[in-house]
Formats: sequence, structure tokens, C-alpha cells
Amino acid sequence: RHNRSMRLRHTTIRVRILAAIMLVALATLTVTQTLVAVLHYRHVYSAMTQDLGHVEDEVRLLSNTGIDPLTGKGFTSAERVVQSYLERTVLSTGESYVAYQGTQLRWIAPADVELRPENDNALMAAIHARVGGESSVITTVSTGMGDYRVLVAPVRSGSDAATLIRVIDIGSRTRSLSSILGTSIVVGSGTLCLVAAVAYFAVRRLLRPIDELTRAAESIGENDLTSRVEVRGGDDLALLA
Repeated sequence: RHNRSMRLRHTTIRVRILAAIMLVALATLTVTQTLVAVLHYRHVYSAMTQDLGHVEDEVRLLSNTGIDPLTGKGFTSAERVVQSYLERTVLSTGESYVAYQGTQLRWIAPADVELRPENDNALMAAIHARVGGESSVITTVSTGMGDYRVLVAPVRSGSDAATLIRVIDIGSRTRSLSSILGTSIVVGSGTLCLVAAVAYFAVRRLLRPIDELTRAAESIGENDLTSRVEVRGGDDLALLA
């Protein structure tokens, strides 16, 4: 019974050490993956804001110093500024636009553009509430159909007013995060298995002197006073031996 108790205690020590190592490794991987996700999302969010800021600058520059290709002179109406900008704009995946003349919806993206802001009533209501403002706004709009990063850029020329709305689907920019996290989970799982294997053999080697001490103690308990334990090294276990 005593010998069995000693073995159980030894097993428990080994399990506790392995469990502690695995918990530390798991915590490290979890924190690392969380940081990767947060940093990636912040980078994507910042990139969307920069992209919309570039659009705002282009529209402002076109309105102030651009040349109307129809007349060869400066723009004389906000309608022509917006129309000229939309004719030259190139949309990436997950991007779209609508534009207003006054407070009326006048322009929408070509039919081959996948993202259709005009089909999301909640998004259009949020956009319409900002049409007619004095300054450009970059904001985030969340609806039941998705999350969007939105630029509302007013355009004015004399008494003529228009508003360009550029929309980016946040989900389209963050889909790559799922792939990154999936790869990270696979790599992390493999790392945990490797850590578990290395830790098992390391702990087994570490506890080998205790095995020898246990066997020696069992021999002494059976009145075998000739049993000896070979002392190796100068650590605490060697001192105990």
C-alpha cells in the first residue's frame, strides 16, 4: 500500500508539471493569436480610413482645381464634379458608392459592382441623415446586413450642391483575418503537440532520480540496507540522494 501511494504521488507530480507546462504554452499561444487578431483588425481599419481620406482629398482637389473634360475649363457645377469623379474612379472588391444631387439620390454604382448600398435601407437612412452637411465625415455604420466604413463628402460649386458617398464593406477587408487565424490555430496545435512531447521526455528525465530514490527507499523498507543511489550532478536532487 505504501509503495502504491509513492507511485501515485510520483505520477501526480509528473502530471502536475506537464499540466503546468502545457497551460503556460496554451496561454502564450492564446495571447499571441489574440494580439495578431487585434493588430490585424486595427491595421485594416486604419487602411480603410486612409483610403477614404484619399478619396476625400481627390474630390476636394477636383472641385477646386480640376478641369471639366467637356469644357476644358474649371468645373462650374457640383454635378459635373461628382460625375467626372465617378467616371474615372475604380472600385476594389468590397467597395461601392452612391451620390446625391441636392438631397435626391442621383448616382449609384455600375451593375457589376457586388456591394449595393442602395439595397440596405438602414445604411441608406444613416447616409441620408448626413447629406447636406458642411464638411466631410468618415464614420462607421452597422446594420443588420453588415458593417461599413463610410465617407460622406459634400461637393459645392456656387449654389449647386452634391454629395459623394463612398462605402467600404468592413467584412470584405477582414475576411483574410479568418484565414490567418485558421492557419495560426493549426500551427499552434502543432506547436502544443511538440511542446507536449518535449515536455514529457524532459520531465521523465528530470524525475528519474526520484524514481531511483523511490526504489532505494522501497528496498530499505524491505530490510535491504545495501541499496545505493548513484549521485549525479550537484543539484537539489543530488543533495537529497
